[in-house]
Parts: sequence; C-alpha cells; structure tokens
Amino acid sequence: MPEPPSLDSDRDASLRKRIRARLASGLLRSYEGMIVVHQDGIAKVCAACVLPLEPNDSALSYGYRYRDDLSVDRVYHWFHRRCESLWEEERRSYNNSLQR
Repeated sequence: MPEPPSLDSDRDASLRKRIRARLASGLLRSYEGMIVVHQDGIAKVCAACVLPLEPNDSALSYGYRYRDDLSVDRVYHWFHRRCESLWEEERRSYNNSLQR
C-alpha cells in the first residue's frame, strides 16, 4: 500500500502542485464555512494526495463537510493530517491571490 506524503520536501512540493490544481479546478474548495467531522468504518480517499485512508489512519485524518451543501449526498473531503496542513496553507494562498 502506498504511504501518504511525508515531510520530504520533494513530496510536499508535488503535493502542493496537485492541491493547487485541484483548487483551481474546483475539485477542492477554498472557502471558509466547513465543519470538521469524524467518521469511522467508511472507506475514504485523501482529497489532496488521492491515496486511501486506512482504518488505522482515522486518528491522523480529518474530514470536512461544507455548510452550504444541503444535498442528500453531501460533499466530504477527507485528508491525511499532513495533506490537510498543506491544503490549509494552499487554500489560504489561493484565496489571497483571488482577492488581489
């Protein structure tokens, strides 16, 4: 099973590039208004690195649901802890670039 990206700078740079592309395409959202959730027993894929979150990753993963998503099939984005940290940084940078 592949491992989620580590603190390795090459992997972080590659992951940041992927996150920026996903933000630009709308596959990842960039705005505030998210609710952090935790849900066990459901197969999840990290929204940033697109690698699976293993059941034993649950303590190291975060899920986000958007407050404005009122559909029956709500959008949840799950992240490894490191991926979530990079997404937060890139999301803020992306939002700042839109406001200039």
